Amino acid sequence: MLLGLALVYTNYFGWAMLVCLAIDIVLCHPQDLRRVSGLALASGLLLGIAYLPLWLAFRNELRTGLSFRHTLVATVLLAGFNVYNAFASESVAPWVWVLGIPAFLCVTAELLLVLKYAPLQAKRLLLYGLTLVALMAVLGIVTSKRMLPVAAWLLLPVGVTVGVIPRGRGRMVFSGAVAGVVLIGWFGIFARRFYSAPRFVEPWHEVAAEAAERSRSGAVVIGNNPSFFFYLTYALHPPGQPGGWEMLQNSSGSGVFDAEDWIEIGRPLRHEVFLVRGMPGPLSAGPSWDDEQWLNSHCVLMAGRQLLRDPAADLKARFLPELGELPWRVRTRDYFCIDHKENQ
Repeated sequence: MLLGLALVYTNYFGWAMLVCLAIDIVLCHPQDLRRVSGLALASGLLLGIAYLPLWLAFRNELRTGLSFRHTLVATVLLAGFNVYNAFASESVAPWVWVLGIPAFLCVTAELLLVLKYAPLQAKRLLLYGLTLVALMAVLGIVTSKRMLPVAAWLLLPVGVTVGVIPRGRGRMVFSGAVAGVVLIGWFGIFARRFYSAPRFVEPWHEVAAEAAERSRSGAVVIGNNPSFFFYLTYALHPPGQPGGWEMLQNSSGSGVFDAEDWIEIGRPLRHEVFLVRGMPGPLSAGPSWDDEQWLNSHCVLMAGRQLLRDPAADLKARFLPELGELPWRVRTRDYFCIDHKENQ
């Protein structure tokens, strides 16, 4: 009960996981169905009472946090992509064909052999995990960070199968599939060139250095990415300089603003404005898009750069156009505002 309460207090989706565990408890005790079912219902009722302080927040999350915008094909692809990541990690994207196809085949072989050779309880755990992934995909909330607790339910049956699969061709294929996924995943980690979401290699250090130079010359700097603000803070405060280590964001004194808050405080301007857009998107919506359109109509665009093209941009545009993601991971725009007082 205490572990269940800790789960739902730290993860809204924990309720779905507890439902799976309750079903599993009932299935494991068919000879005592009435008593076990009553115990599961009583436990759920007590957890619901203990959850009273968070019910309002949970209801608001259900109302505002869900996204039913994906097509059936997109939902299936997102679910499959996140299951693939749970085994092979994000270090090797499935669209890097020379590595992604072998990794996909290894993952598929693992799942099929688990369903064939694993004990019944391990099979059920795998099915619960796949069901939770499918549910998250339908709700539009499936992401890598949300996969972390569910991934254990996908991987544990693999470990169980390693210990019980009989010697023979099946064991050789299964061992080869496990080894293949491990080797491909670790190769991607060391290579650092095949990430499905290359946020680990985004050139924020370079962009922050340029933004810091603009800021020192008196420009307004606008951004939308936390990593950008992190690097910019260090760029503007070299090591050894005392004080001022709070995150530089929404500060009229420094001229550094978050994209949304820059609009809310009345779009303060100087002669030069340096706009930095990063992930997440969408490309044609959101505060960063509004800032860019406003600056295009009120100021003169002097220069612009696009850095680190998303290798899956064409696939996302074809199968997930509703995401509207940026084809380039980082985009900078340098504006000159002739009469910034009048614009303001």
